Amino acid sequence: MIDFRSTVAAVEQRQMSYDGYNDTEKYLSFRLSTHSRLGNHLFELSSLLGISRFLNRTPVFYLDTPLSKKMLKSANETSPGLIQQILVIDDIVCPRGVHSIN
Repeated sequence: MIDFRSTVAAVEQRQMSYDGYNDTEKYLSFRLSTHSRLGNHLFELSSLLGISRFLNRTPVFYLDTPLSKKMLKSANETSPGLIQQILVIDDIVCPRGVHSIN
């Protein structure tokens, strides 16, 4: 099971500043289909990880719907090491205060 508190701590350690957005790290996230089945979820998460590595970005998975948590749990049970390589944020896609991201 994934501890979301440690994920939040990891985000805080990266020193994100939503008001000025002074974070120098680059991120990549997709709009993942939460209504698909397990095979599609694994494909989407693996693609997110692979493309992020190719582009030198940190892969991000947002838990923006109740189905997102179910998707994350089933993917983690099937492929245990995959989710640990993706930054999981229990928040909406665009937090308040973020105006532009370069």
